Amino acid sequence: MHFSMLRAAARWLSLHYASAAVSALAAEDPDPETQWRRLGQLCADVTRLQREEHQAQRIDLERQRLESQLSDAELRREKDVIKAESSNRLIQDFMKMFFSKEGPDTPSPDPHPLEPSPGSEP
Repeated sequence: MHFSMLRAAARWLSLHYASAAVSALAAEDPDPETQWRRLGQLCADVTRLQREEHQAQRIDLERQRLESQLSDAELRREKDVIKAESSNRLIQDFMKMFFSKEGPDTPSPDPHPLEPSPGSEP
């Protein structure tokens, strides 16, 4: 059951319980000791209801935290995949560029960069 439905049910139950408690206390023996004992029982019941509601809230918060962590982990994973794909493309482009050039035995157009080319003045 969804948490908001549980919360609404708990509120409804609390209201009806409070109404029944008021009716029960009004109808009981006017003896103060009996009323205090009955009131103590009612307080214990209400405390138990509140404890259960707080536990449900803690569970819901923990679920939300875990969902957030999972979402963050999925986003990090997607970013890592994109980075890896980008790196792979760069490596592939470099390899294509490196292996598509002529081999080292082929003379370059400039035999030596420090030697003056023929017809140039020193």
